[in-house]
This record gives sequence, C-alpha cells and structure tokens, in this order.
Amino acid sequence: MIPQVYDLTQQTLTKAADIIGKIAVLLIALIISITIGRYIRDRIVRTGNRALRDPAIVALLSNIAFVSVIILGILTALPLVGVQITAIVTVLGVSGLAVSLALQDILRNFIAGIYILLEKPFNIGDRITIRDQTGNVRTIELRTTVLETDNGTKVIIPNSVLMTDIISNKAASNLLPYLVTIKANREVILQIVEWYPSLANEIPELNLMPKPETRIDLIEDENTTLGLRYWLPKDSLLIGEIAAKIKEHYPQVNINVKVEA
Repeated sequence: MIPQVYDLTQQTLTKAADIIGKIAVLLIALIISITIGRYIRDRIVRTGNRALRDPAIVALLSNIAFVSVIILGILTALPLVGVQITAIVTVLGVSGLAVSLALQDILRNFIAGIYILLEKPFNIGDRITIRDQTGNVRTIELRTTVLETDNGTKVIIPNSVLMTDIISNKAASNLLPYLVTIKANREVILQIVEWYPSLANEIPELNLMPKPETRIDLIEDENTTLGLRYWLPKDSLLIGEIAAKIKEHYPQVNINVKVEA
C-alpha cells in the first residue's frame, strides 16, 4: 500500500512540477513580450510624434505594434510547453478570413483612413470637391470624413471613396477663397449673374484663375444677396479690382469682401 501511495504522490508531484514549469515558461514569455512591446510602442510614439504630428494615428499604430508583439511572443512560447500551434493558426486564419469578408467594407474604410491620415491629401479646413459634393473638411476620422457644404449640410463620405476617387483640393494650390457679397434688389442681382462672367474680359488675370462659385443666399424683391467666391493668391490685388469693377457697373449695390476661414 505504501509503495503505491508513494508512486502516486511522485507522479502527482512530477505532473505539478511539469505544469508549474510550463506556466513559468509562458509567464516569462509574456513578460519578455510585454517588455519588447512597450519598447517598440515607445519608439513608435517618439518617432511618430515627430514625423506624423497626429496623436490619433500614432496611438493606433503603437497599440497595434504592442499587441502584435505580445501575440507573436505567446505563439512562439506555446510549442515550448508542448502545445501545437498549427491547429490554432489554422483556426485563427479561417476565423480572420471570415471576419474580414464580413467586415470588408469597414476594413477598407479603416485602411483608407490610415492612408489619409498618413499621406494628408487634404487637411481639416480645406475646401475639396469629391464627385458632386463640394465643401470644407470638418473632421477626418478612421472610417469617414465629414464635409460641410455652403448651405450647412454635413456630408459623411466613406474614406474608401476618398482614396479611390478624384479629389479637387483648391487649398493645396495655395489659393485662398475670397467671398464677394453683393446686396441689391432681385432684378439687379439677376443682371449681375448674367454679366459677371464677362468680367474676365476687363481683368485678363482672372482667366488664369479658377472660375468663381456663385451662391444666392436670399431672394426677395428688394433684398437679395449674391455671393461670388473667387480663389486667388494670398494678398492678391485682384479682389480689389473685382469689387471696383462691380461697383463701377452697378453703383447702387452694397459690396462686402472677406477671406473665408
């Protein structure tokens, strides 16, 4: 009886020692992985803050690197404790494929968002045109970008669309939007709308600039407002000539000129 108890105890202690040893190996691997992951994360944060100047994308990339190092460290340690990772990798691969297929639109927009934040084809405040939408960029997020149009409408555009479609970004050409606001009665405003394209004949430099954008904010018999947005170089004297020519042809109107934010 005693020898049997001794053998059972010996086997139990051996198994316990083996389990403790395997747990210790996993703990050591986890500690090493966390240490290396933190080091890499800190390096990415320091380098990214200087290169990207965007805390959101720097935090995202550093956290992805940190988690990836820990996962790699655990997968490396599992065979050392007798765990076959082939089946685990297969399951993870199949699961990852299923998830990626189910969330492919979200992932596409997510990757496009990272591209936009890294490459910066436009910045917040820029005025861009994508498809039939024109507006100022208000927010750039990982999945979507929000434009605000002239009438105050917020347009939410998936980042994948912004990455694959042609974008017109006037801010990238170092031109500023000058808004000429004209107030008069409706009849005079309609006359100006028909006349102002010929202004380029009197000011030839306008032929080298983008065509102005027209906006009529208020239509009443005696109180109608017309907005003409010209994209001109900073400190350009052309905007003064434009206002003077309008006043010369239509002295009865009220004109206000400003640079839009």
